[in-house]
Amino acid sequence: MEDVTKLEYILSAYARPVFLAITNPDEDNDIQIVISTIAFKTMSISARVSYVYNLIKTHAPDVLKDRLVVIQAYDPDEMEEVLDKVFIPEVFEE
Repeated sequence: MEDVTKLEYILSAYARPVFLAITNPDEDNDIQIVISTIAFKTMSISARVSYVYNLIKTHAPDVLKDRLVVIQAYDPDEMEEVLDKVFIPEVFEE
């Protein structure tokens, strides 16, 4: 839980996300991050993931030790599409 709090602080301070979700470590100690920020509009997917990974590596390298960290990085428009697909069932779509 301490690692999740550390990640939330770092990503909030440096990336200024419009959406941020971080899972607690699972049974394998893996963490998943879903993040969306305006700065990602001009970045490729690989650049976004590298940016987030490098923030973690620079400011909290201990969080990366002996675990998998899965990063999903979206610009705000992409994040809205993802949320629409997850939370708006097909029944309500025209």
